[in-house]
Amino acid sequence: MKRTNILLIAMMLVGFAVQAQYYPFGSNFNCICNEGDSLAYVNAKAKLKSTMQAYQDKGELYGYDVDFHNHNNEEGDSTHFSVMVFAQSEADFESSMRAWEKTNPEVLELLTKKCPERTDEQLWDQGVSLPVIKDMSAMVMDAKDLDYTPSPSMQYNIVIDFTMFVKEDPEEDHSHSIDPSSVNWGLGDIGRQLNLNVGAGIPHENVNIVAAVHGMSSESFLTNEAYQKRHEMDNPNIPLIDQLTDAGIDFMICYQSLGDIKKEDLLPNVKLTFSAQTTLSEFQMKGYALKVMKNE
Repeated sequence: MKRTNILLIAMMLVGFAVQAQYYPFGSNFNCICNEGDSLAYVNAKAKLKSTMQAYQDKGELYGYDVDFHNHNNEEGDSTHFSVMVFAQSEADFESSMRAWEKTNPEVLELLTKKCPERTDEQLWDQGVSLPVIKDMSAMVMDAKDLDYTPSPSMQYNIVIDFTMFVKEDPEEDHSHSIDPSSVNWGLGDIGRQLNLNVGAGIPHENVNIVAAVHGMSSESFLTNEAYQKRHEMDNPNIPLIDQLTDAGIDFMICYQSLGDIKKEDLLPNVKLTFSAQTTLSEFQMKGYALKVMKNE
């Protein structure tokens, strides 16, 4: 038997108003799991994500994330499973927990069986928000008592030198293989750029973001069919890319770094450009501020 700590962080919404603040609450499950339980958690993640997305699509959920990770430590291998949502109060949190449990009785049964101990708590008292991009990776802190805020009347034009991707082997400094099952964490950073500007009081229509995509990051923008052929799984980046492009962010994919990827392999809501370097030069000459997003 190996000990598995399953962290269920819940921050769900039941009806929200403009300028309302949302806070993180957590349900912590301490579990003992067998070696062969991994598939059960994969299935639980898929079911909960489907439920949470349905809540969000109906306007009942402000934002969410579902994930689990395996870790090695001195006490043995462990797995951390998390479901992230927003709540305005402890009462909203409690009602939200009951909602997903009722919709997913098999997931609740799994956790109840494996996790004899459970602790519910508010994780911190700092308000957070998702002004435009409703993804936890784009979360911003609500600020108070500021000495300076940006002008809401200016145009904020940003061009991003974008080469971020999730490495298949995070310990390898020069890895050139992506982890196909993970969402490109750089996409959340782009969304956070937009959320930070809008959260600071700048009108959404005054923020213009262009991302010059090149290198291994190009694989994040494959159609499901092309991704299936390359990695034998669906492209997990598509929902977030759709949300970003719907919010007005332009992705310019570098032709020079495509390799064997063809134009028809790319998502229809992204644009193929001659090179990232010419795109970056052009938009900087137009007055766009340069931001570099790359793996450290």
